[in-house]
Amino acid sequence: YTAKLDKIEPSFTVAASDNKASGAWHGANFTVTASGAGNISGNTYYSGTASNPTTQGATQSVNSNTSVNGTVYYFKVCSGTGICKTSSYTAKLDKTKPSCEFSGENSTWTNNIITVNAKCNDSLSGCTDATASKSWQFSSGTAGAQNLSYTIIDKAGNSNTCSKTVNVYVDKTGPSTPTSGAIGNVSGSNTTGTIQTVAGGSTDSGIGQITYKYLVTTTSTQPANTDSRFSTNRNFTRSCGTTYYA
Repeated sequence: YTAKLDKIEPSFTVAASDNKASGAWHGANFTVTASGAGNISGNTYYSGTASNPTTQGATQSVNSNTSVNGTVYYFKVCSGTGICKTSSYTAKLDKTKPSCEFSGENSTWTNNIITVNAKCNDSLSGCTDATASKSWQFSSGTAGAQNLSYTIIDKAGNSNTCSKTVNVYVDKTGPSTPTSGAIGNVSGSNTTGTIQTVAGGSTDSGIGQITYKYLVTTTSTQPANTDSRFSTNRNFTRSCGTTYYA
């Protein structure tokens, strides 16, 4: 009489083809396989989405054109003596690239620091902490279109490089006001003015608009305010041979 006895519960492992742990996000289709049981009485593998699978097979394929979020696959291994053990694997699949969103641009001049923000959006696996957000600061000397680029990655490994041209207008530099010398032609009659002093009220708004006001002497009669270097159309005033204009 030959006696055979196997009372050992099957011991086996369940692993994904890309070696990611149960519950981790995957960025591509993968398989999950149970293996390693070595009962002397032999082993039979079962797998499926039922908690007590009855379909023989050691491998389950996780395939989707879009996503799988939390599907649980069960693996049961039974020895030749009918002793069974069950394990499971939670599958998560995200094959969609994340998207990004920009905010903070301005289209008019300011003398404040402008911060343009970008953030990563991903409704499945979520964005990695390292690429969840990014910001750029513009403090001075900036005008018009700025080309920004931002690479984002989700927790499944999908990446996307977002590029955007944003408008930023920042001017924090004060004017350098000339205090002497010839202004040049200040009227249609080619009258020449010479700066005597800077009149009170010369301003720099800090937003790209500089207004200079001067007291000048002229070589002839009161000049007209037609010179292109003076952006205002306000009238001149004249007193004691001196012309005040802005």
